[in-house]
Amino acid sequence: MVRAVTFLGASCVGKTSVFELLKKDRSFDWFDKIDGITRQLVKEGRIEPSFTSVQNQKLIFDKYAELLNTDCYVSDRGIIDVHTFTKTIPASIQRDVELKRQLDFINVSEYFLPVIFYFPIYWEVESDGERMADAERRKCWDAEIRKFLMERRLSYEVVPNDTPFNRLKFIKSVLSTRMNLG
Repeated sequence: MVRAVTFLGASCVGKTSVFELLKKDRSFDWFDKIDGITRQLVKEGRIEPSFTSVQNQKLIFDKYAELLNTDCYVSDRGIIDVHTFTKTIPASIQRDVELKRQLDFINVSEYFLPVIFYFPIYWEVESDGERMADAERRKCWDAEIRKFLMERRLSYEVVPNDTPFNRLKFIKSVLSTRMNLG
């Protein structure tokens, strides 16, 4: 039985486009839709926009970690995204301490991880002023995600390079084998 679903992937890989379609799909009515946690933290003034702040990563990770205590949600990111992104921040004692904290939490919470849909990089980064547009760091992030999934031997589904509509159709077909999703 599927209790939760998360989209996993670097920036500009199509997660948000699919998520926006999913929010309108009646098949997912009984799921809480969790998106924009980082944007919400910025809006609330709890973090400043930054792609290098370890403190931001700590707060973002903790918000996604709270989700693991709930059922029936789908999120556009999760703790694996945050952890692997933290690994792309330049090395420092602060970063290494936070990475250890995150990994310790993941180790004791791995059983509660949601169904994972991994969105690989299929196209170039789109610079929109909001998302990280550093193509090399984005590739590094994607490599960290794949490494994490493989080293942990986590079960995940690779979302194909297709239109957002067809990607959602793929996600629904995978979930339909695990639950009664119309």
